[in-house]
Amino acid sequence: MHSIAVANKTLILPALVPSVSSFETQLRPIPALQLQQTLREPISLVSAYDIKNGREELINLCREYQRSAVLLLDSGGYEYSRIKRYAGEKAPPWTFEDFKTVCDLNLHDFVFSYDYFWRDPPHQSESADDFELRLVGEIFQDHTFVCAEQLIPVLHLQTRNGEERLSEADTLKLVARLASECRSPFIAIPERELGDGLLERFEFAKKICAKLAESNSKVFLHVLGCGNPLSFAFMCVAGAKMADGLEWCRTFAADNFHLHHFQQEPVFASQNGGIYNPTADLLLSMDVPYPIKVATRNLISLQNFMADVTHRLSTRTVYELVATEFGDRAGSALRANEA
Repeated sequence: MHSIAVANKTLILPALVPSVSSFETQLRPIPALQLQQTLREPISLVSAYDIKNGREELINLCREYQRSAVLLLDSGGYEYSRIKRYAGEKAPPWTFEDFKTVCDLNLHDFVFSYDYFWRDPPHQSESADDFELRLVGEIFQDHTFVCAEQLIPVLHLQTRNGEERLSEADTLKLVARLASECRSPFIAIPERELGDGLLERFEFAKKICAKLAESNSKVFLHVLGCGNPLSFAFMCVAGAKMADGLEWCRTFAADNFHLHHFQQEPVFASQNGGIYNPTADLLLSMDVPYPIKVATRNLISLQNFMADVTHRLSTRTVYELVATEFGDRAGSALRANEA
């Protein structure tokens, strides 16, 4: 187990962060964060886009939550790109200045940098070396409104449309450069950009974590969009120290940590053992709205999974947990490929 000091708080690593979003979730940002606060969830992630386009109530809630828990601020690019895909020009606009305006509210402990992609216009023909120079400048020179110790650089490994990818060698070179410039404990890479299958992503994550350890032993990998328990276990064994995801408010996590459709919760037995949260027990005994009930079960289930993974990392037995919950083949694959 590893920990870092965050203001007057302590963040235990590895950490699985239950993100909050307005896009295709079963809970809107305000009730989602309220539930996390009620259940004393130690860390969360909110979108700058949602804060900009939300109500004052969300800003006040973020301030209150951040007093006792760690709050991450996402750049807002995820929500904007998805909502724009559906709503077109009706989607509220999103610019770097909008992002800066939200950062200036100082609601966060850490901020993910604005999203920059390789070969985005007007840089369609840039080389990997050109991208490195541009990325370092845009992250570390253009984000001076964020405290350097709070800024988490986001590295995209492919073009915006996903048609071109940086090579492994160029990626590792970029990772080393960002680590040398970084003053926060993390750099972030989207899980989907690490490769096609889970094992390919796992192998690449191991190489990235090894490069980080070689370049700056105080900077770790955060895997963006990795809220699936099975994937999270593999990423932790690869060396990642943090990941976030929306699965907790999109799907239902059963006792064996398998994910199911949100509406299927009623046919699964209640959880037993593990972390005891009396507030969760109280909520589950009351006539609360269905989404609150399912999300409550999810948070406790994922907290249990997180605690078990953290314990087993020290004994190098995460593969046993994976085998028990996801099958011998998954456990054997993890053990065979373990760093």
